[in-house]
Amino acid sequence: PVQFFVFILRDRSKNANPEFPGLQPWRRGSAALILARLGVSDLADEFLNILRDKNNDWVVRNGAAMALAVLKIEGAIPVLADILHNRDEPSKLRWRSVRTLVTLQAGEAASHSIAFIRKERNDDPIVCNSIISAFGQLGILESIPLLINFVKDNSMPDSTRSAAASALGEICAGTRNRLSIFEYKPIITALLSCRRKSSPNAVETLPNFVATPLFRVWRAYQAIDSSFKITL
Repeated sequence: PVQFFVFILRDRSKNANPEFPGLQPWRRGSAALILARLGVSDLADEFLNILRDKNNDWVVRNGAAMALAVLKIEGAIPVLADILHNRDEPSKLRWRSVRTLVTLQAGEAASHSIAFIRKERNDDPIVCNSIISAFGQLGILESIPLLINFVKDNSMPDSTRSAAASALGEICAGTRNRLSIFEYKPIITALLSCRRKSSPNAVETLPNFVATPLFRVWRAYQAIDSSFKITL
């Protein structure tokens, strides 16, 4: 079966299946992922070359990126970072580059992402939100000031503010006793600042996207100070 999937991976013929001419890139991308899951690590360089080659359909490159993540090939980090920073690359491939960087769990990956989002905060929301979510998954403490700014910024899309709030909740929940009381307070203040009115005369309430992160931050804070209360 390995040779069969290697053949599909290397088959660039556009007419491999005349009835479904657009199917070939998906076949090649899937073959890359299947080979990685079969543990065929000696194809890592080939996956990396596929990822680099812009002549390949983004679907094929996406499969190569997933294969590199499965094989934990940290040598892919510079290539993935280049894709992330290049606005000419397809959004979905840039999104995949973020997810792969997260899977590789490298400190270098986090630094690439923080630098990117500071510079390109108004970039494609799909890409930015994916990076923000990655900060939460990786527990990147250095991203906290940036996430606080995003939560408080009313000009940002709700999807981005929601991603930032969730990331703050995830970071706090995963770093209990690693933050001081003074470091928690700006996070809580930022989340509480999201109060809004549903109508001109309505009482200000917190949007749904803040509720769960706020609860997670509060629980983490209580591990330090059990008497702490939040006034909504």
